[in-house]
Amino acid sequence: MFFILSKVLLFLLQPLTWLVILLLLNRFYFKAPKWKRVSKIAFICIAVLFSNGFLYNLAMINWQPAQRFDEIKNKHYQVGVLLCGMTYLDKDDVRYFATTSDRFLQTVRLYKLGVIDTVFVSGGSGSLDQSRPREADFLRNQLITFGVDQSRILVENQSRNTYESALKANDYIGRHKADSILIITSAIHMPRSRAVFRKQGYNTAVYPCNYTAVKFKMSLKDILIPNPEVLMNWQYLMKELVGYGTYKITGKI
Repeated sequence: MFFILSKVLLFLLQPLTWLVILLLLNRFYFKAPKWKRVSKIAFICIAVLFSNGFLYNLAMINWQPAQRFDEIKNKHYQVGVLLCGMTYLDKDDVRYFATTSDRFLQTVRLYKLGVIDTVFVSGGSGSLDQSRPREADFLRNQLITFGVDQSRILVENQSRNTYESALKANDYIGRHKADSILIITSAIHMPRSRAVFRKQGYNTAVYPCNYTAVKFKMSLKDILIPNPEVLMNWQYLMKELVGYGTYKITGKI
């Protein structure tokens, strides 16, 4: 039930969804001039605020952990935990890398540099249709193609979310008695990932990657000109903020 509700919540957390709802309410539900006016003002405010590149970048920079490569490049970890969520399937169930696949490349890099000994790939299918091919199995084959020794790859392909990945890790990492673990995932996803693994008793280090916002000199255009792409991107930060809060309330972190 929690898994299904999370998918519904993701749809409702999109500012674009809010705009569509306001349009429909204004057109078909609100009859009084007062409420039509209020819905129009709300529509304009949401459209302007959530399409502002400066505000989005500021929020993301404050949410994402800092880059950690210089801190860990000379360290050593027994297991690197690679969390899934970086691929997609086409209609024929052929899997492809998505734009968040930097975490895969960084995992290979850390393995090649000797920072991690073993890669633990965790993740099944994030789709409601659980009969589709598992992402972890695809990533295992890709890791081997990129030169990772198959004996150094552990695969868990049943978990549907971060919490389940942390639970499943007990069955895989625990039996190898690993006490030095590095979590590798997107920077936007790292605060929740770190918290849920530490709740399970792991003394984990983190390696955030796939940054969606970095510090740069903002131009007047970024501050004043609306950006439709930014309007779409807010849903991912909303998902993490609400997900973190939900995990906190339910005792998962």
